[in-house]
Amino acid sequence: MMMNQSFATELNRFADHYIKPYIVQWEAAGEYPQELHSMAGSEGILRLGHSDRDSLFRDTDSAVALVETLTAGGSQGLAMGLASYLVSLSALHQHNDGRFDAVIEQVLDGEATISLAITEPQAGSDIAAITTQALPSAQQDEYLITGEKSYICGGLRASYFVVLAKYGDRETGQQEMGLFLVEREPGTVSGERIPTLGWQCLDVSGVRLEMARGRLIAGSQACFGTLKMMLKRERVNLAVMANSDARSLLDDSLIFAHKRQVHGAPLHNKQAILHHLAEMQLQISATSALVAQSVAALRAGHLTDEAACVTKVNATRALDLVSSLAVQIFGARGCERGYLPERVFRDAKILSLGGGTTEVLQNIIGKSLIHSLTK
Repeated sequence: MMMNQSFATELNRFADHYIKPYIVQWEAAGEYPQELHSMAGSEGILRLGHSDRDSLFRDTDSAVALVETLTAGGSQGLAMGLASYLVSLSALHQHNDGRFDAVIEQVLDGEATISLAITEPQAGSDIAAITTQALPSAQQDEYLITGEKSYICGGLRASYFVVLAKYGDRETGQQEMGLFLVEREPGTVSGERIPTLGWQCLDVSGVRLEMARGRLIAGSQACFGTLKMMLKRERVNLAVMANSDARSLLDDSLIFAHKRQVHGAPLHNKQAILHHLAEMQLQISATSALVAQSVAALRAGHLTDEAACVTKVNATRALDLVSSLAVQIFGARGCERGYLPERVFRDAKILSLGGGTTEVLQNIIGKSLIHSLTK
């Protein structure tokens, strides 16, 4: 499904009016206004311009545009806070039999927020090592969930969580993985903010669950299939963010190198600076092609795990280099708070960890290559 042009126009207007002028202020304050969610909901931004949910969740191009435009507004943290709901809601939508209608509508209207809670302090990217437990409740179709999650985006503000937990017979070891929908309730969900290198305006936090009530979204094999789908979407989104930031850095670097005078001539007259700009363009061109290829595959429904990993690793590596070059071009100003190169240089490192570290994704890519030999 191709993106509706009227949505693209409205999305750009929203970013220009309500986000870009305030990013520096929000980054310094360590948070963006919670009201931004309700504003995005009332403007139809969170629904991607659609009136029906089926069209919304099929519209890959508009989802990508949302992530890209919010990132171009100047802050990965803001983009993660405002756009990551799409990955969590995709799980609810895929397994919805009417049970999750109210939650989906609340999030799309901006009345509630939802966060993905998979990572645990000791398990990291090793999903099999999670220890969060879901025990059957006395209430039908309800579980009581206990455990600790870490590095949860928007975790302090979230109204709901999509939680990965183990359930089944713990004594015999006959346990399975399940995805559960947990609503924040007093006394059962708590947490604290984790100070991070980047994403300054986003509350990245730890979340503790103490007998929190949850509903099973997907269990057993359905859980793994859904989890793989969510991770592929997340990795593509992170690649889109990396590419969007790289483009913004090149644009700003070109303007700066043209306006900045050194010995009576523009900075870009220096061959070293010219080569820096050229290298940035080389990285962005290659990454853009990979991202476009993965987005097309996601749209068509045949994006592989390997392709999503390849795209994400290449995009984040490119941003690492581009952000470093941008700092060099800006010189001391590239290290000054309030300038884009300084912010993206910090944010870029987190992107290489989110959705699975570069090393974990390389492992997936390598195993895929070996598996191809045994077919």
